[in-house]
Amino acid sequence: MEHSKTSKWIKVDWDSVNTRRDETVHGIKVKMFASPYDVPEALRTVLDEDKKKLVIEFRYLNEEPTEEKRHNAYITYGLGKFSKRLYSLSFDINSLTVENRKGKFTKYDKIVGVINQLLKESKQTAPLDNYELARDAVKAKYEMLLAAA
Repeated sequence: MEHSKTSKWIKVDWDSVNTRRDETVHGIKVKMFASPYDVPEALRTVLDEDKKKLVIEFRYLNEEPTEEKRHNAYITYGLGKFSKRLYSLSFDINSLTVENRKGKFTKYDKIVGVINQLLKESKQTAPLDNYELARDAVKAKYEMLLAAA
């Protein structure tokens, strides 16, 4: 018998994650926003107790095939095959609490930290990076996400 719990989709307020960036293009100051297609419109969690996994899923205006990538032994993530948008983050539940010299990290620190690492490692050159938008969506809805798990 499979024991998993999937939360309802939690809508993300587009304005809270798609912040304006001032850039200069050919000597002209412009205000840049991400495309609505690159901003997650909703998030949800899937808690699979049998596999000991917590998955955060991101939903966008349009769907596409995804490819699963391995970040490390405990974390995998799903990327859009064409857009390279972040569609999912899957954590081994035991990896979400980590000891360090200062004490324990919180789940929030771990989840946001992984997205920040992916952001640093990404080869994307777009001025408005999808990983930042996904991270900001998690930050904005974190309490609701984990309460639903």
